[in-house]
Amino acid sequence: MAELKEKIAYIQGLADGLNLDDKSAEGKILRHILEVLEDMADIVEDIDLGQAELEDYVEAIDEDLAELEKDFLEREVECSCDHDHYSDEDLDDLDDLDDVDVEEIDDDEVEVECPHCGEVAYVEEEDLADEELEILCPNCGKVLFESTESDDDDEL
Repeated sequence: MAELKEKIAYIQGLADGLNLDDKSAEGKILRHILEVLEDMADIVEDIDLGQAELEDYVEAIDEDLAELEKDFLEREVECSCDHDHYSDEDLDDLDDLDDVDVEEIDDDEVEVECPHCGEVAYVEEEDLADEELEILCPNCGKVLFESTESDDDDEL
């Protein structure tokens, strides 16, 4: 970019050395052409800087996306492995919790999809067994599970 500006400055120096008369038609045209070239060089420089910023931004997004893809694929593998340890009946029992989609994450936590906002929350398994505890969604603040004192026979 600096090379372009240097070339334009050189041409302007040559024009100044010619002692062109700004009142002649040729002198006016040459001065205006040099002004336009200088303006164009400034615009190209701005575009070049913007392009460099966009390239950095896209590279950062690409790195973030690659990390998310890696995390997603690892979770997919973990989920498929976890399901192999449970019978279909065990998985059905997890899905029957008050019409909330639940998926086993590890031995202590379960993943719960909020029926109100659709966001995923992680809940300790022992908290799900506590009938007096109201579990709230961390995203919308609404109750995920309400205590069901009449259903003492149902267990996870």
